[in-house]
Amino acid sequence: MNQTRQRGLLTEAVGVAGAERRNVLPGPGGLPRRPRAVASRPAPWARAESVTLRHRHPTVRLGRAVLLAFGLVVLAGTATAQMSEPPPLGFDGATIIEKPKAQVPLDIAFQDEDGQPVRLGDFFQKDRPVLLSMVYFRCPMLCGLTLSGIVKGVRPMTLTPGKDFEMVTVCFDPREGPDLAREKKAAYIGELGKPEAARGWHFLTSSQPSAARTLGDALGFGYKLDPKGEFYLHQSAIYICTPDGRVSRTIQGVQFDPDVLRDSLINASAGKISSGLLGVALSCGLVHFDPATGKYTWAAVAIMRVAGLLTVLILGAVIGTLVVRDMKRKKAVEAAQGPET
Repeated sequence: MNQTRQRGLLTEAVGVAGAERRNVLPGPGGLPRRPRAVASRPAPWARAESVTLRHRHPTVRLGRAVLLAFGLVVLAGTATAQMSEPPPLGFDGATIIEKPKAQVPLDIAFQDEDGQPVRLGDFFQKDRPVLLSMVYFRCPMLCGLTLSGIVKGVRPMTLTPGKDFEMVTVCFDPREGPDLAREKKAAYIGELGKPEAARGWHFLTSSQPSAARTLGDALGFGYKLDPKGEFYLHQSAIYICTPDGRVSRTIQGVQFDPDVLRDSLINASAGKISSGLLGVALSCGLVHFDPATGKYTWAAVAIMRVAGLLTVLILGAVIGTLVVRDMKRKKAVEAAQGPET
């Protein structure tokens, strides 16, 4: 074979190899054949687009919306059910520790707003619960808010202080006396708008620091002077007590729902101690005390809330199952097509 013929064959072989790489082989007469059919694979950008479109699927969007709604319900429930928050820095010894069924020390001596000596037990009578609070009258913030919150919670109630229950406000600052107590009582009775409540709301003081301290320790109500010795560090709560002087329920905060107060007082009047779960249910309005039956019953709004929550759970489970199934199916199709080359 001469050199010219060898160079021609070599050129032809190189052309065929290049055509194979381009998936185009020469046909008869040197004309290019039609490309061989191969399994089409989307380009990388096309695959990215398909993933984006998959996440935009209406089912996925609906699933995300349901899950978001469920998350909001859970967060709202958690926020409502939370009984107390961690105290700020420097409040060691000035926090509230709930002590259900704690016995109030009834023998502690105080002075009432008229300067008359009294015992704490003088205000605990048979079949009459007691709404007990601890404040100091020159408090620049929390104590005034607490007393105003009591007024707003008691004002709409059909129960009357002095007739259906007693209210006792104990000052824990030994520097404050009956004169200031009488002034504060007149102000808050006026704000309450029920002059007859004056005989049922008692403002007590004592120049002996141990009196209020003994009561605070029994209730779990902590307080202490600030480093400058001017104001007291403390938190806010009221105590619903049974007629024999046991803590039926502790309600923390400065706002008190009238229905919750009423139900708690009726419950305490029967000598019952509210459990933690019952306290949460009362605060959320899930249950109400029925005086006619003497039992707690589910409120209509509670049934609606529970039904709504169950609907969200079921709908979220169904849509979540559909979304997972759809993703698995698409992954199976991609796996069957083989890896990219």
